[in-house]
Amino acid sequence: MVNLLAFLVCRKATIDQNGRVTLHELADGLIIPSSESSLHRLPGPYRRREQVFFAFYKIIADTPGTVTLRVLTPSDEALPETWSDPISPLIGQQSTWQSLWALGTDLFHESGRYTLELWYSNVSVPVASTHLLVQIGE
Repeated sequence: MVNLLAFLVCRKATIDQNGRVTLHELADGLIIPSSESSLHRLPGPYRRREQVFFAFYKIIADTPGTVTLRVLTPSDEALPETWSDPISPLIGQQSTWQSLWALGTDLFHESGRYTLELWYSNVSVPVASTHLLVQIGE
């Protein structure tokens, strides 16, 4: 069994020495400049063509398996890249698992609504999904 505690997208994240994750600038959309000339219109920290953002999950699980992130394009095609974490709770004992995956804006080649799905290997449907609106251009 797996229970979802959190599945979020953010622009920045920090992890302290105890493993506590703090998410900053939660996001449901990204603006990706299409040319170098359009970069000057963005705030200072976002003036790079390729940017990194993060997908964070936190679950409770009681069986070993793999947590996987799958990204679907606006035309419902899966990106070839996947992110995954094997987890190994003791069978029958619930334990909490979390991870933070970095994703680059270079993955996105068209504007539109992308779907991020969180899968667990023992479950036949996504544990969670969220949408990310991507706008490429000026």
